[in-house]
Amino acid sequence: MMVRLVGMPNEGDRKTTGLARYANRVKSATSRNKIGVIYVPFNTKVCGITQTVRDLIIRPVHDLFKSGRNADVTHIVYEFGAIYLPFIFGRSVVTFHHVVTKEEKNKTAWFFIWRVAARMAVVRADKIIAVSSQTRDEILEKYQVPEDKVVAILTPQSEEFRVLPEIRKERWFGCMGTLEERKNHAAAMRVFSGIISDDRHSDFKLFILGKGPLKDELVKYAEELGISDRTEFISGLSSEEMTEFYNRCFLMLNTSGHEGIGMVTLEAQACGTPVLYFREARIPEEVTVAAVPCTDEDDMVIKAAELVSDEMQYEDVRRKGIEYVSRLDEDFDSKLTDIYYSICERK
Repeated sequence: MMVRLVGMPNEGDRKTTGLARYANRVKSATSRNKIGVIYVPFNTKVCGITQTVRDLIIRPVHDLFKSGRNADVTHIVYEFGAIYLPFIFGRSVVTFHHVVTKEEKNKTAWFFIWRVAARMAVVRADKIIAVSSQTRDEILEKYQVPEDKVVAILTPQSEEFRVLPEIRKERWFGCMGTLEERKNHAAAMRVFSGIISDDRHSDFKLFILGKGPLKDELVKYAEELGISDRTEFISGLSSEEMTEFYNRCFLMLNTSGHEGIGMVTLEAQACGTPVLYFREARIPEEVTVAAVPCTDEDDMVIKAAELVSDEMQYEDVRRKGIEYVSRLDEDFDSKLTDIYYSICERK
């Protein structure tokens, strides 16, 4: 069997994203199962008409036609890539990572293309893979597609994310994700401000990992909160550097309001770092099993302070996170390849 993977490019270690790691996870699964791979990259992080036309239209379409009819199945590993379905022959699978809503305040042009791509996916793809049961439910509710067309396959976190015994915990809090409205970094900053208002915890630092349209606004907000001297914005870490960062962090604050999967939580737990999240946020249950639920920002301040102060409680939460992640879906490879073979068998 030959599978053509259409997805985010692997831009090198220093620019590896969650979507790129998913694409690599799929590539690894096909290789382990002796399935041939044709890889067609595309890049949504473009700006300007010339670059957009070149990187989002001309190059991917050229590569699709160049690969011809050699593939038995085409797997589009990010729903945005479903815009290429009209140029794809044969069977197809699309992975949905997140069902975007208007409330997330994405750029108008990007949101329009995403909606077109998502609609193409649910109409034209033979199978849709949702990265969590929550995302599957959201797809079924929004698009009214047959239930047997959408399957949830939880993606295990990469083996590279693990406890590094030689790394000591620092007085760090972490918050990771694209600097956009949905990720709600401002809430993490307010929580951090509340924590360090206690003299016992005033030596902590907050590291916000990611880049995006709200960076300037968030930098200014840190100044308004009086925490700019204890807040640092970072982006472009390699997977190895992220693993080290997770290991050094004392706690991760997940203040996101909506996640398709939320791999940051699982990655942090695999590295032995407890994660706090908002109970009312739309985050898949599979991800929050071993995380610490908080009712609101004030409650997150209280629970973070408790974990910082209580070594036994901290170690208990840390251990549960490590153990839970180690038991996650180990059948990803077989479930994925079963989908490929099953749609090829259809007449």
